[in-house]
Amino acid sequence: MSKSSIRIWKTAAVVVGLAAGMSPRLAGQAAAWYPPLPTAPFSGGMGDSGAVDDPIPGFVGTEGDGVSPYDANGDLIVGSPQSVYSLFKGWATSVVDYSPANEGVIQSDWLYPNSISSTNWPAPIGPPTGFSFEVVSLGDLSATDIANGVAPGCITLAFNGCIADGPGPDFAVFSNAFELDGSNLVYSKLAYVEVSSNGVDFVQFPSVDTNPKPATEPQYSYPTEWPYAVFDPTLIYNLAGKHVSAYGESWGTPFDLHQLANNPLVLSGNVDLNNIRYVRLVEIPGSGASNDTLGNPIYDDWVSIGSPGFELQAVGVINNAPLVPMADWMAPEITSQPANETVTVGQYAFFAAAASGAPQPSYHWQMRPAGSATWSYLRQGGIGYTGANDPTLTVGPANTGMTGDAFRCVVISSAGNDTSDAVTLTVKLAPPSIQGSPGSSTVEIGQGASFTFSTLNATAWRWQVSTDGGRTWGNLTDGGSISGSGSATLTVSNPTKAMSGQWYRCVASNTSGAVTSGAAELTVISSISFKTEPKSQAVKAGATVTFSVAATGSGSLHYQWQLNGTNIAGAVSANLTLKAVKTTEAGNYTVVVSTQSGTDSGTSSVAVLQVAKVAPKITTKPAPATTTVKPGATVTFTVKATGDEPLSYAWQKGTPWTNLANGGKVSGANTPTLVLTGVASGSAGSYRVVVANPAGTATSNTVKLAVP
Repeated sequence: MSKSSIRIWKTAAVVVGLAAGMSPRLAGQAAAWYPPLPTAPFSGGMGDSGAVDDPIPGFVGTEGDGVSPYDANGDLIVGSPQSVYSLFKGWATSVVDYSPANEGVIQSDWLYPNSISSTNWPAPIGPPTGFSFEVVSLGDLSATDIANGVAPGCITLAFNGCIADGPGPDFAVFSNAFELDGSNLVYSKLAYVEVSSNGVDFVQFPSVDTNPKPATEPQYSYPTEWPYAVFDPTLIYNLAGKHVSAYGESWGTPFDLHQLANNPLVLSGNVDLNNIRYVRLVEIPGSGASNDTLGNPIYDDWVSIGSPGFELQAVGVINNAPLVPMADWMAPEITSQPANETVTVGQYAFFAAAASGAPQPSYHWQMRPAGSATWSYLRQGGIGYTGANDPTLTVGPANTGMTGDAFRCVVISSAGNDTSDAVTLTVKLAPPSIQGSPGSSTVEIGQGASFTFSTLNATAWRWQVSTDGGRTWGNLTDGGSISGSGSATLTVSNPTKAMSGQWYRCVASNTSGAVTSGAAELTVISSISFKTEPKSQAVKAGATVTFSVAATGSGSLHYQWQLNGTNIAGAVSANLTLKAVKTTEAGNYTVVVSTQSGTDSGTSSVAVLQVAKVAPKITTKPAPATTTVKPGATVTFTVKATGDEPLSYAWQKGTPWTNLANGGKVSGANTPTLVLTGVASGSAGSYRVVVANPAGTATSNTVKLAVP
């Protein structure tokens, strides 16, 4: 055992874990090997607070977990009944190195092996007692010592067996720390915690301490700065000494070996997380000259006297493993290889490996991004995966950018290492699903129409058209009035009347499948609206005829009158006037109204023009002059006439003469033949017919009907 107080302090070597022993393939990884560190607040007292570093009781006393009884005077009852807390599997069994700083100023009661516990073990061997004087001091450094590079005190403990990386914390450190009455502040000295498999290569736990610098208050004749300073434990993480363990209370600070999985010395096999045989406590001179992992200065009650520096009480093992002699070591071997994984977007991929070996190896997953030749170790707390140091790696939720990423597992122990097969992740899109089909569209000629197919997961679209009501379909391509034929939205610009009634649908797809939308119909209507249509007319030859139309539409309108579907030259206004009309000009008149661009047009209703030159002439008169029939009989009167069409017939009964209307006993009142059915006495009287056309009229003779 060495008690040298003049060791040169190699800060960098401790921080990175004596990185000189790493293998060449790990060079450059030391700077960021540790997982993302949690943020305050951390645990600040006794019991379970839900923080990441809740303290662990060292024993169960008569007052409960971690608490011993006091007598009537409030004094701790030394040696009171206690039982070791059941979580612990063992305790430090020997001290392999004790190198306090400035040993000459440490009172002998706090020097190892002079600090004797109630169990007759020299502290820090065995479990904690909660008795403040059963601790061993690591000594303290003055400002001059720090300036001269004097090493801080340290102690290295060994165990009967090994500490192993298991679920949760793997061991706990108990020190002489006590709470300030009426507050959550703690009096204590802090220490770094390091572990080793071989007693040579040590890895230090990453730490956080954001407590501010205490007020300077020199005391006593011994060179001091701020003795009996207190700190807030909720601002400290992974430093020994933060939890209360004195004056009858026993609460240890937990440490989880899993946090060290990516340290270069672990990856090189120099430190085996399932074969930890040594724990080293390194005093922190709380002057601010030492830093936490993040570079924050660390302060505690510095410089102290009597039992200066960190005061260690015990180290308890929570997860252990049997000690495997070197003669029985077996190199790790992968016994179950991971397999390639194919998942859809949003799912998780699972890669599993298993290995044998003695000591039991630890697991370290690596990733090689798609297109890269470089493997990198995954770290705990990384984004997109969990289980970086477990037998099963979980990757996800997956996205398409992960396709082609490769993974493998390296198993490492003191006896060597082995690497699994490399496996690949493939991420597929889920098959497309329909969110909404396109709706039918009705537009005016010249107005654009659009159809949208709403889907999830589609990467390609192809619009189709049917001109036969959906019986056959053809793919569309961009050009002319069509654009967006390969996107989620199809645009039909300047649709024509001929496109009215066409149906459109879309096929959306990705590498996993395709879906087809419902069909949507395009209806194209004219923007031309007729407020007044031309009227049919019947005139005498030589008369003047005028047809008029009133229409509305987009922009200025053009007019073209037609006769029987043929354009009339020069007839290009809203009114058409025919002077001295001839019989040859009779026929069907319409007007085509169009927009200035000519893309939209509408045709009026038909106006019929009838032109008569020869007036009617009766050639066959109704007969006989008098007709006598019995009631209920049917009587017929007929006339024949010549003249230009149109000829109209109006049968009359008088006197006075009144036009007959069809209905009841009368039919043919406006034809050459009048029929009276089921006559009665009221049907008796005089009858005649007036034949007319635009050129004149002709009135027949009078016939009489008698019904006795």
